[in-house]
Amino acid sequence: MASFFDTLCASKVTSGTNSEENCHLDGASMPNLYDEAREMLGAVLIINIFADLRQIARETSLPIDNFNPPLSSNEMLSLINSNKAEICRRSCKNADLEEKLLVLKRLKWHTPSSSGFIKMVFGTKITSSHHLIRFEDVNAGKQRPHAILVNETQQSITVVFCGCVAQEDFKSDTGSDLVKVPNPVLNSSLKIPTIKLHTGFSEYLLKKNTSEEKCRLDCILQDLKDLLKKYPGYRVYFTGHSLGAALSTLCGFYAATHNDIIAVSGPIQIFSIASPLIGNRDFLLAFQCLEREGRLQHLRICKEEDMITLLPFETPKLRSPISLKGKCNLYMICGMQLLLTDKSETDSPYPYKLYFPQDQNGCEDYAEEVKTQFEGTTSSFKLLAANDFKKLMEHHSYKEYEMRLDFCKDALSHFTIDDLYHDKDITGNIMDKDYEPTTQSFGKIGKRLIQRSTKLMQKAVKDVARKHDQK
Repeated sequence: MASFFDTLCASKVTSGTNSEENCHLDGASMPNLYDEAREMLGAVLIINIFADLRQIARETSLPIDNFNPPLSSNEMLSLINSNKAEICRRSCKNADLEEKLLVLKRLKWHTPSSSGFIKMVFGTKITSSHHLIRFEDVNAGKQRPHAILVNETQQSITVVFCGCVAQEDFKSDTGSDLVKVPNPVLNSSLKIPTIKLHTGFSEYLLKKNTSEEKCRLDCILQDLKDLLKKYPGYRVYFTGHSLGAALSTLCGFYAATHNDIIAVSGPIQIFSIASPLIGNRDFLLAFQCLEREGRLQHLRICKEEDMITLLPFETPKLRSPISLKGKCNLYMICGMQLLLTDKSETDSPYPYKLYFPQDQNGCEDYAEEVKTQFEGTTSSFKLLAANDFKKLMEHHSYKEYEMRLDFCKDALSHFTIDDLYHDKDITGNIMDKDYEPTTQSFGKIGKRLIQRSTKLMQKAVKDVARKHDQK
């Protein structure tokens, strides 16, 4: 992984606010990376709180119609404010809900006229251009809700997927079953007819409703197309936390294959927070094909100690397309990974690392990647072994991600996601127009590589644990 601070010091990257390449369709400059990441975290939090509030309305005498969109952000916040007592009462039993409110207070989700919308929760009037256009939670008990926000000031449309940090979702994330689906990305440089996706994530988006003969993905994309007719040129974002982050990544991937969306909005922007892994090597190659064509950009925000971002771990990951059973059954990281590290345990002035997956790395690179991916999660493996789910989830929490992002404010405020994708020190040659992806087949060598990587992973875990105990 390369430190982006090194790039900053060497002046190899130009800030997006001064680069023509970083202008959107309407000529406006792209927001910086820090502001975008915080904005997306704020959107995820308010939608998750509103989902909790709607669930409260269903379980009590509150009229659910009062919570239906369209709603301005002030109207949403007014509903939260007027039901503070019920929310606070339930937060005593729901630490997750309490945490969301506290993180929102620190985030100060910015608006054109206020330092933060949390003031509304405490009774101070503010104005904002955020509008809730869609909230889909009819089957909230079986499917995670999603919402669509429009921000007329920032000229953006954001699809937010709700997630949660319940033990049931942790078990869902660790499941390693993959399902084969048609590859929506077919062109001269990528001749892969099918890709493999996490079964649960795939079914959520792609399984058709028997009554309507439509899947959740169809409905979301149609909503986007309708909104872009009203708001042409608006940037389209997908975001979520945990399970919601995985769904936002997968939905953004499919949205980027639709010419009638890209032609109006420009590249799809995905900001996933604490996402588990989604698909296999063929999915990665299809994903990178869209990135190379300028259709898709993805910032995958991870915390070093958060093992959920490495799940499913039951199946070997990373470089080889051959699993222990001889099948193409490996989960891969996709997008530009921003790994948030512990500021107290690093000499770097900016505690993060950037990583962009390569498809032609050699054996030594593969081994080093396995070691790097797992050495930061030793404490989490110990918690898992001890069945300490509560402490394990602290590494996965909104609070931890907000704090880690804040450590990086000075550095990330100088750059945009465009800057990262145009820096070859990070992406290598994968973004070159004439780049041809390579699918390697290692056979028996690949099996030995996996066996070697497993031993290396175990050694790395023991080494880091020993160093940790010696401190």
